[in-house]
Amino acid sequence: MELRTDPVVTTLDMSESKDIRDGKSLEGDDYESLPPTASLATHMTAGAVAGILEHTVMYPVDSVKTRMQSLQPDPKAQYRSVYEALCRIVRTEGLLRPLRGLNITMLGAGPAHALYFACYERMKRSLSDVIQNGGQQPHRQR
Repeated sequence: MELRTDPVVTTLDMSESKDIRDGKSLEGDDYESLPPTASLATHMTAGAVAGILEHTVMYPVDSVKTRMQSLQPDPKAQYRSVYEALCRIVRTEGLLRPLRGLNITMLGAGPAHALYFACYERMKRSLSDVIQNGGQQPHRQR
């Protein structure tokens, strides 16, 4: 048995590659979009989950940033970096101190982002219909 050490190099022509799902090409589709048939509740749920996760992850950093900005004039409270400030806060005030107030932020972020995503998707669909029709609103049959 012989081991080969030759590097393997391949080329990929992006114009020829197509992602196929359920027999349909996704070449022109936006990979971050939900399907066009997604309901309002789906968009609202996606927005709420995304908003809650974003605020949950960034909340400790925002807490440290706020403290660094508000305590800047005090020479005893100056920190050299965000990491040092976070470590000092946890060491002196406890592990959960940077998370204090997160529950209220999550409570507000869910509904706010749900409405934002729902309105965004509705406007995106409406405006794309107008733009694709050459700026003319289609006449509705009565």
